[in-house]
Amino acid sequence: MDIDGFWELVARSAAETSTRSARLEWPRSHLSGLPAEEIVDGRVLGAV
Repeated sequence: MDIDGFWELVARSAAETSTRSARLEWPRSHLSGLPAEEIVDGRVLGAV
């Protein structure tokens, strides 16, 4: 996942939930189903 994908996930969590706790859990539940290779794109943010 690149930085744009991360922020898209954050935006979707805001659009698809109605409470703060649900908004925090939504990305966690979506990320937990992905393989590690899709979550990390091999770069440390800010070190590109």
